[in-house]
Amino acid sequence: MIRFMLMLLELAYYFQLEKIVYYLSYPFTRILVSFFFSLFLCAFFFPHYDRLIKKLQLRQFVREEGPKAHYVKNGTPTMGGGLLILVVVTSCCLWSDLRNSMLWRFLFVVISYGALGVYDDFKKVLYKNSDGLSVKWKFFWQILLSILIVRNLFYDNNFISVCSNYKIGTINFEMSFSFSALFAVFIIIVMSNAFNLSDGLDGLAIGNGIIVFSIIGLVAYIAGLASLDSIISETFNITPIFYGLEIATYCASLIGVGIVFLWHNTYPADIFLGDTGSLMFGALLGFFLIILKNEILFIAMNFFFLVELCSVLIQVLTFKICNGKRVFKMAPIHHHFEIQGMPEPKIVVRTWILTLLIFPLYLFIYSIFF
Repeated sequence: MIRFMLMLLELAYYFQLEKIVYYLSYPFTRILVSFFFSLFLCAFFFPHYDRLIKKLQLRQFVREEGPKAHYVKNGTPTMGGGLLILVVVTSCCLWSDLRNSMLWRFLFVVISYGALGVYDDFKKVLYKNSDGLSVKWKFFWQILLSILIVRNLFYDNNFISVCSNYKIGTINFEMSFSFSALFAVFIIIVMSNAFNLSDGLDGLAIGNGIIVFSIIGLVAYIAGLASLDSIISETFNITPIFYGLEIATYCASLIGVGIVFLWHNTYPADIFLGDTGSLMFGALLGFFLIILKNEILFIAMNFFFLVELCSVLIQVLTFKICNGKRVFKMAPIHHHFEIQGMPEPKIVVRTWILTLLIFPLYLFIYSIFF
């Protein structure tokens, strides 16, 4: 052990540790380090975590009313999101600014929604079905956690000045503080459930999530620079965000663990994300939207997840109103295409392509009309 410590000191002296620490103070450097640290740490521990999940027999139980092609997935290890949460928390504590209050809010979202997902998944494993936590209780906890998140966020001096301001293109308008708070709670709950509903095919939710978090990270980085330089804010017509650079660091960590998980979750999946990961990832999408203050961009970025959620709502409403008639063969909409005969990998990859195309399309329309 002493020899190992001496070796580290020799390496620190050889590579000039002071310069390394100095370069790590740059936000862009921390973003890159956060990404690669999360990527390699998650990749290293994933095989060990996978063996632990199998040893504990934490396996997914497929819905009987689901597509018949999914019956072969019964017994696949689940709760893959557990390792992702641990790595993200570790990475962000190491490479983010611990003095920034936004870090602790971010970690609260990760841990609280992750814990809710763990409880939901454990109920499924314990009772050996796909039901888990009842809809009523799941909504109760989502509402409670979202209220706690928003209440704390809206008392941040750096955020309160912009929390009631909304932007559509070049048009800025202001809403009441109460409406803004309720809207924020609504958004977190909606996105948490939208991501959860999308996690129905191998690589579907996490693949689209990686793309969206990449865009959020880019926008957050520009918004963070805009808070330091008004010229950048005017050039990109973007709301300056004091903690934008920190948000970009969090996104880098999420992308890193997401890539590792996607490696194991592509068709046919070795492990499922479970509600442990899907509820947390979705809540973070809503959390970042509230902070970035760009509502139109939010719709563009999360178009896929919103379509998935809307397909379920449309299916339920038409079934009740139209005497049992259905718009889709099955909801969410990815199951509709699956039942029509489209192969699962094709559905997944096509959603990735659409999500990738929507962002440049948004930028093109924005540049013409705004």
